[in-house]
Amino acid sequence: MIIRGVLFGAAVTTSVVAAAPLLGQEASLLLGGIHTAYADSLSGSAGTVGVRLKVQTPGFWTQVDGFATRFTTGGWATQGSGGLMGLVGLSPHVALGIRADGSVNAIQDGPWSAIGSGGPYLVAATDGWIAAGGVTAGGVRTIDSITSPLVTGVVRMSRLAGRWTVDLRASGSWADTIRFFDGLAGLMYTDRHVTVSAHGGIRTGDLGDEPWAQGQLEWRIMPYLALETAVGNYPADVTGFTEGFFVSAGLRIGTRRRDLPPEPNVRTERLGGQQAQVTFTVRDAEDVAIAGEWNAWTPTPLARIDGSHWRITLPLGPGAYRFALVIDGDRWVVPKGVPAMPDDFGGEVGLLLIGGEVR
Repeated sequence: MIIRGVLFGAAVTTSVVAAAPLLGQEASLLLGGIHTAYADSLSGSAGTVGVRLKVQTPGFWTQVDGFATRFTTGGWATQGSGGLMGLVGLSPHVALGIRADGSVNAIQDGPWSAIGSGGPYLVAATDGWIAAGGVTAGGVRTIDSITSPLVTGVVRMSRLAGRWTVDLRASGSWADTIRFFDGLAGLMYTDRHVTVSAHGGIRTGDLGDEPWAQGQLEWRIMPYLALETAVGNYPADVTGFTEGFFVSAGLRIGTRRRDLPPEPNVRTERLGGQQAQVTFTVRDAEDVAIAGEWNAWTPTPLARIDGSHWRITLPLGPGAYRFALVIDGDRWVVPKGVPAMPDDFGGEVGLLLIGGEVR
Protein backbone atom coordinates (compact mmCIF):
# COMPACT_ATOMS: atom_id res chain seq x y z
CA MET A 1 0.00 0.00 0.00
CA ILE A 2 2.82 2.42 0.76
CA ILE A 3 4.47 1.87 -2.64
CA ARG A 4 1.11 2.24 -4.38
CA GLY A 5 0.60 5.59 -2.65
CA VAL A 6 4.05 6.80 -3.69
CA LEU A 7 3.51 5.80 -7.32
CA PHE A 8 0.11 7.51 -7.34
CA GLY A 9 1.76 10.65 -5.99
CA ALA A 10 4.32 10.52 -8.80
CA ALA A 11 1.53 10.25 -11.37
CA VAL A 12 -0.31 13.23 -9.87
CA THR A 13 2.78 15.45 -9.75
CA THR A 14 3.69 14.51 -13.33
CA SER A 15 0.22 15.51 -14.54
CA VAL A 16 0.53 18.85 -12.71
CA VAL A 17 3.78 19.58 -14.53
CA ALA A 18 2.21 18.74 -17.88
CA ALA A 19 -0.65 21.17 -17.25
CA ALA A 20 0.78 24.28 -15.59
CA PRO A 21 3.03 26.82 -17.36
CA LEU A 22 5.34 27.93 -14.57
CA LEU A 23 8.92 29.16 -14.77
CA GLY A 24 10.42 26.00 -13.33
CA GLN A 25 8.86 22.71 -12.30
CA GLU A 26 10.05 19.23 -11.47
CA ALA A 27 8.14 16.05 -10.75
CA SER A 28 10.27 12.97 -10.24
CA LEU A 29 10.41 9.43 -8.91
CA LEU A 30 13.47 8.11 -7.04
CA LEU A 31 14.28 4.38 -6.97
CA GLY A 32 17.27 3.29 -4.93
CA GLY A 33 18.74 1.93 -1.76
CA ILE A 34 20.10 3.14 1.56
CA HIS A 35 22.06 1.82 4.52
CA THR A 36 21.13 3.73 7.69
CA ALA A 37 19.42 3.63 11.10
CA TYR A 38 16.14 5.23 12.15
CA ALA A 39 14.74 5.96 15.62
CA ASP A 40 16.67 3.20 17.42
CA SER A 41 14.14 0.83 15.82
CA LEU A 42 15.26 0.06 12.27
CA SER A 43 18.78 -0.27 10.89
CA GLY A 44 20.64 -1.91 8.04
CA SER A 45 20.11 -1.91 4.28
CA ALA A 46 16.84 -0.95 2.64
CA GLY A 47 15.17 -0.20 -0.66
CA THR A 48 13.56 3.19 -1.04
CA VAL A 49 10.99 4.83 -3.29
CA GLY A 50 10.51 8.58 -3.31
CA VAL A 51 8.60 11.31 -5.11
CA ARG A 52 9.43 15.01 -5.48
CA LEU A 53 7.42 18.02 -6.61
CA LYS A 54 9.22 21.33 -7.08
CA VAL A 55 7.70 24.59 -8.30
CA GLN A 56 9.61 27.79 -8.94
CA THR A 57 8.39 31.15 -10.17
CA PRO A 58 10.05 34.58 -9.96
CA GLY A 59 10.35 35.35 -6.24
CA PHE A 60 8.89 32.04 -5.04
CA TRP A 61 10.16 28.49 -4.55
CA THR A 62 8.63 25.38 -2.96
CA GLN A 63 9.59 21.70 -2.85
CA VAL A 64 7.92 18.64 -1.34
CA ASP A 65 9.54 15.19 -0.97
CA GLY A 66 8.09 11.88 0.20
CA PHE A 67 9.85 8.54 0.81
CA ALA A 68 8.91 4.99 1.70
CA THR A 69 11.75 2.72 2.85
CA ARG A 70 11.61 -1.08 3.30
CA PHE A 71 14.43 -2.65 5.33
CA THR A 72 15.79 -6.08 4.48
CA THR A 73 15.35 -7.03 8.16
CA GLY A 74 11.64 -6.20 7.92
CA GLY A 75 9.71 -3.05 8.71
CA TRP A 76 8.83 0.18 6.93
CA ALA A 77 9.79 3.80 7.45
CA THR A 78 8.00 6.72 5.79
CA GLN A 79 9.27 10.29 5.57
CA GLY A 80 7.93 13.53 4.21
CA SER A 81 9.51 16.97 4.02
CA GLY A 82 8.72 20.31 2.48
CA GLY A 83 9.94 23.86 2.24
CA LEU A 84 9.03 27.18 0.69
CA MET A 85 10.51 30.63 0.29
CA GLY A 86 9.01 33.82 -1.07
CA LEU A 87 11.04 37.00 -1.59
CA VAL A 88 10.18 40.57 -2.60
CA GLY A 89 12.93 42.86 -3.86
CA LEU A 90 13.49 45.98 -1.78
CA SER A 91 16.36 47.20 -3.98
CA PRO A 92 18.64 45.76 -6.68
CA HIS A 93 20.73 44.16 -3.90
CA VAL A 94 18.27 43.39 -1.08
CA ALA A 95 15.18 41.16 -0.81
CA LEU A 96 12.88 40.39 2.12
CA GLY A 97 10.45 37.52 2.48
CA ILE A 98 9.50 34.40 4.39
CA ARG A 99 11.01 30.95 4.62
CA ALA A 100 9.46 27.82 6.13
CA ASP A 101 10.29 24.12 6.24
CA GLY A 102 9.31 20.98 8.08
CA SER A 103 9.30 17.18 8.07
CA VAL A 104 7.41 14.18 9.42
CA ASN A 105 9.01 10.74 9.98
CA ALA A 106 7.38 7.49 11.07
CA ILE A 107 8.22 3.84 11.75
CA GLN A 108 5.64 1.18 10.90
CA ASP A 109 3.82 0.32 14.15
CA GLY A 110 6.40 2.42 15.97
CA PRO A 111 7.34 5.98 16.95
CA TRP A 112 6.99 9.08 14.81
CA SER A 113 8.48 12.56 14.93
CA ALA A 114 7.86 15.95 13.36
CA ILE A 115 9.49 19.36 13.17
CA GLY A 116 8.50 22.59 11.45
CA SER A 117 9.09 26.32 11.61
CA GLY A 118 8.85 29.50 9.58
CA GLY A 119 9.62 33.19 9.74
CA PRO A 120 11.08 36.27 8.04
CA TYR A 121 14.17 35.99 5.84
CA LEU A 122 16.45 38.76 4.54
CA VAL A 123 18.84 38.33 1.58
CA ALA A 124 21.50 40.77 0.33
CA ALA A 125 23.79 40.27 -2.69
CA THR A 126 26.83 42.21 -3.84
CA ASP A 127 29.90 41.47 -5.95
CA GLY A 128 29.52 37.69 -5.98
CA TRP A 129 28.62 37.44 -2.29
CA ILE A 130 25.19 36.55 -0.92
CA ALA A 131 24.36 37.15 2.76
CA ALA A 132 21.15 35.99 4.40
CA GLY A 133 19.62 35.72 7.82
CA GLY A 134 16.37 35.09 9.59
CA VAL A 135 14.47 33.92 12.65
CA THR A 136 11.92 31.08 12.60
CA ALA A 137 9.43 29.82 15.15
CA GLY A 138 7.56 26.52 15.23
CA GLY A 139 7.50 23.25 17.09
CA VAL A 140 9.06 19.81 17.43
CA ARG A 141 7.79 16.34 18.40
CA THR A 142 10.39 13.74 19.35
CA ILE A 143 10.21 9.96 18.95
CA ASP A 144 9.53 9.87 22.71
CA SER A 145 6.26 11.79 22.14
CA ILE A 146 7.60 14.97 23.74
CA THR A 147 6.41 18.19 22.11
CA SER A 148 7.92 21.63 22.59
CA PRO A 149 8.19 25.02 20.86
CA LEU A 150 11.19 25.63 18.60
CA VAL A 151 12.92 28.93 17.86
CA THR A 152 15.94 29.20 15.54
CA GLY A 153 18.10 32.09 14.37
CA VAL A 154 20.39 31.63 11.37
CA VAL A 155 22.94 33.65 9.38
CA ARG A 156 24.44 32.51 6.09
CA MET A 157 27.15 33.71 3.72
CA SER A 158 27.76 32.31 0.23
CA ARG A 159 30.40 33.14 -2.35
CA LEU A 160 29.45 32.57 -6.00
CA ALA A 161 32.38 32.08 -8.38
CA GLY A 162 31.50 30.59 -11.73
CA ARG A 163 30.70 26.91 -11.29
CA TRP A 164 31.77 26.96 -7.63
CA THR A 165 29.86 27.94 -4.49
CA VAL A 166 31.31 28.31 -1.00
CA ASP A 167 28.72 28.25 1.78
CA LEU A 168 29.10 29.21 5.47
CA ARG A 169 26.28 29.05 8.04
CA ALA A 170 25.80 29.52 11.78
CA SER A 171 22.61 29.02 13.78
CA GLY A 172 21.29 28.66 17.29
CA SER A 173 18.12 26.79 18.32
CA TRP A 174 16.00 26.55 21.46
CA ALA A 175 13.46 23.78 22.10
CA ASP A 176 12.13 23.95 25.68
CA THR A 177 15.07 22.78 27.84
CA ILE A 178 17.29 21.89 24.84
CA ARG A 179 19.66 24.45 23.34
CA PHE A 180 22.09 23.71 20.53
CA PHE A 181 24.27 25.57 18.05
CA ASP A 182 25.41 24.70 14.52
CA GLY A 183 28.36 25.71 12.40
CA LEU A 184 28.55 24.53 8.77
CA ALA A 185 30.93 24.93 5.83
CA GLY A 186 30.27 23.61 2.34
CA LEU A 187 31.65 23.57 -1.19
CA MET A 188 29.66 22.82 -4.36
CA TYR A 189 30.61 22.43 -8.03
CA THR A 190 27.93 22.47 -10.74
CA ASP A 191 28.02 22.20 -14.51
CA ARG A 192 25.58 21.04 -17.18
CA HIS A 193 25.85 17.36 -16.25
CA VAL A 194 27.23 17.05 -12.71
CA THR A 195 26.70 18.56 -9.27
CA VAL A 196 29.17 17.57 -6.55
CA SER A 197 28.98 18.93 -3.01
CA ALA A 198 30.62 18.38 0.36
CA HIS A 199 29.38 19.79 3.65
CA GLY A 200 30.56 19.42 7.20
CA GLY A 201 30.07 20.99 10.57
CA ILE A 202 29.57 20.57 14.27
CA ARG A 203 26.45 20.68 16.43
CA THR A 204 27.21 21.68 20.02
CA GLY A 205 25.16 22.16 23.16
CA ASP A 206 22.63 19.86 24.82
CA LEU A 207 22.73 17.42 21.86
CA GLY A 208 26.46 16.77 22.25
CA ASP A 209 29.52 18.00 20.41
CA GLU A 210 29.91 15.52 17.57
CA PRO A 211 31.18 16.69 14.15
CA TRP A 212 29.45 15.50 10.97
CA ALA A 213 30.20 15.45 7.25
CA GLN A 214 28.30 14.56 4.08
CA GLY A 215 29.06 14.32 0.37
CA GLN A 216 26.59 14.21 -2.54
CA LEU A 217 26.86 13.56 -6.27
CA GLU A 218 24.20 14.12 -8.93
CA TRP A 219 25.04 12.95 -12.45
CA ARG A 220 22.43 13.99 -15.02
CA ILE A 221 22.73 11.13 -17.49
CA MET A 222 19.84 12.31 -19.66
CA PRO A 223 17.32 15.16 -19.36
CA TYR A 224 14.91 12.89 -17.47
CA LEU A 225 17.34 10.54 -15.73
CA ALA A 226 19.93 11.26 -13.02
CA LEU A 227 22.10 9.17 -10.72
CA GLU A 228 22.14 10.43 -7.12
CA THR A 229 24.54 9.21 -4.43
CA ALA A 230 25.30 10.39 -0.91
CA VAL A 231 27.49 9.28 2.00
CA GLY A 232 28.23 10.63 5.45
CA ASN A 233 26.86 10.86 8.94
CA TYR A 234 23.90 12.76 10.34
CA PRO A 235 24.25 15.56 12.89
CA ALA A 236 22.58 14.84 16.23
CA ASP A 237 18.81 15.05 15.62
CA VAL A 238 16.62 16.96 18.06
CA THR A 239 13.70 14.64 17.16
CA GLY A 240 15.79 11.48 17.71
CA PHE A 241 14.79 9.93 14.37
CA THR A 242 18.00 9.95 12.30
CA GLU A 243 21.39 8.92 13.65
CA GLY A 244 24.86 7.75 12.68
CA PHE A 245 26.35 6.77 9.34
CA PHE A 246 24.46 6.47 6.05
CA VAL A 247 25.13 5.73 2.40
CA SER A 248 22.58 5.89 -0.42
CA ALA A 249 22.32 5.62 -4.20
CA GLY A 250 19.45 5.78 -6.63
CA LEU A 251 18.08 6.78 -10.02
CA ARG A 252 15.82 9.80 -10.26
CA ILE A 253 13.35 9.60 -13.13
CA GLY A 254 11.19 12.60 -13.83
CA THR A 255 10.14 15.58 -15.82
CA ARG A 256 11.43 19.11 -15.72
CA ARG A 257 9.74 21.96 -17.47
CA ARG A 258 11.00 25.48 -17.96
CA ASP A 259 8.69 27.83 -19.84
CA LEU A 260 10.79 30.96 -20.06
CA PRO A 261 8.87 33.93 -21.36
CA PRO A 262 10.47 34.91 -23.68
CA GLU A 263 12.97 32.32 -25.00
CA PRO A 264 16.32 33.97 -25.82
CA ASN A 265 19.42 32.56 -27.47
CA VAL A 266 22.94 33.74 -26.68
CA ARG A 267 26.17 34.28 -28.61
CA THR A 268 29.46 35.38 -27.02
CA GLU A 269 32.58 36.81 -28.68
CA ARG A 270 35.80 37.66 -26.87
CA LEU A 271 37.19 41.01 -28.00
CA GLY A 272 40.57 40.74 -26.29
CA GLY A 273 41.86 41.56 -22.84
CA GLN A 274 39.05 41.67 -20.32
CA GLN A 275 36.31 42.44 -22.86
CA ALA A 276 33.59 40.23 -24.33
CA GLN A 277 30.62 41.04 -26.57
CA VAL A 278 27.41 39.16 -25.78
CA THR A 279 24.33 39.07 -28.02
CA PHE A 280 20.94 37.70 -26.99
CA THR A 281 17.88 36.95 -29.07
CA VAL A 282 14.87 38.11 -27.05
CA ARG A 283 11.46 38.38 -28.67
CA ASP A 284 8.48 40.44 -27.49
CA ALA A 285 10.45 42.54 -25.02
CA GLU A 286 10.53 46.31 -24.58
CA ASP A 287 13.61 46.37 -22.35
CA VAL A 288 16.40 43.86 -21.61
CA ALA A 289 19.10 44.10 -18.94
CA ILE A 290 21.75 41.73 -17.61
CA ALA A 291 22.76 41.18 -13.98
CA GLY A 292 25.62 39.01 -12.78
CA GLU A 293 28.33 38.42 -10.26
CA TRP A 294 30.67 40.87 -12.04
CA ASN A 295 28.31 43.87 -11.48
CA ALA A 296 26.98 42.98 -8.00
CA TRP A 297 23.73 41.74 -9.60
CA THR A 298 22.73 45.25 -10.66
CA PRO A 299 20.74 45.15 -13.94
CA THR A 300 22.68 46.82 -16.78
CA PRO A 301 20.70 47.67 -19.95
CA LEU A 302 21.47 45.97 -23.27
CA ALA A 303 21.32 47.86 -26.58
CA ARG A 304 18.72 46.75 -29.14
CA ILE A 305 20.42 46.20 -32.50
CA ASP A 306 17.25 45.15 -34.33
CA GLY A 307 13.78 43.89 -33.49
CA SER A 308 14.79 40.87 -31.40
CA HIS A 309 18.58 41.11 -30.92
CA TRP A 310 20.18 42.78 -27.91
CA ARG A 311 23.90 43.37 -27.35
CA ILE A 312 26.31 44.47 -24.64
CA THR A 313 30.08 44.58 -24.12
CA LEU A 314 31.07 43.21 -20.72
CA PRO A 315 34.36 43.55 -18.79
CA LEU A 316 34.92 39.79 -18.72
CA GLY A 317 37.89 37.62 -19.64
CA PRO A 318 37.77 33.87 -20.33
CA GLY A 319 35.78 31.96 -17.72
CA ALA A 320 32.33 31.11 -16.41
CA TYR A 321 30.11 33.73 -14.80
CA ARG A 322 26.72 33.48 -13.08
CA PHE A 323 24.05 35.80 -14.49
CA ALA A 324 20.39 36.35 -15.35
CA LEU A 325 18.50 38.51 -17.83
CA VAL A 326 15.95 41.03 -16.58
CA ILE A 327 13.08 41.40 -19.04
CA ASP A 328 10.97 44.58 -18.99
CA GLY A 329 12.32 45.51 -15.59
CA ASP A 330 10.73 42.76 -13.50
CA ARG A 331 11.15 39.27 -15.01
CA TRP A 332 14.43 37.56 -14.09
CA VAL A 333 15.07 34.93 -16.77
CA VAL A 334 17.59 32.11 -17.11
CA PRO A 335 18.18 32.21 -20.87
CA LYS A 336 17.65 29.20 -23.05
CA GLY A 337 20.89 27.91 -24.51
CA VAL A 338 23.08 28.34 -21.41
CA PRO A 339 23.53 25.98 -18.44
CA ALA A 340 21.24 26.63 -15.47
CA MET A 341 22.35 26.03 -11.91
CA PRO A 342 21.04 26.60 -8.35
CA ASP A 343 21.68 29.93 -6.68
CA ASP A 344 21.53 28.36 -3.17
CA PHE A 345 18.46 30.34 -2.18
CA GLY A 346 15.76 28.41 -3.99
CA GLY A 347 16.17 29.84 -7.48
CA GLU A 348 18.35 29.39 -10.55
CA VAL A 349 20.92 31.44 -12.42
CA GLY A 350 22.53 30.99 -15.83
CA LEU A 351 26.19 30.34 -16.52
CA LEU A 352 27.73 32.66 -19.12
CA LEU A 353 30.74 30.99 -20.75
CA ILE A 354 33.42 33.24 -22.27
CA GLY A 355 35.92 31.36 -24.42
CA GLY A 356 39.62 32.05 -24.80
CA GLU A 357 39.66 32.70 -28.56
CA VAL A 358 39.79 36.37 -29.58
CA ARG A 359 37.57 37.44 -32.46
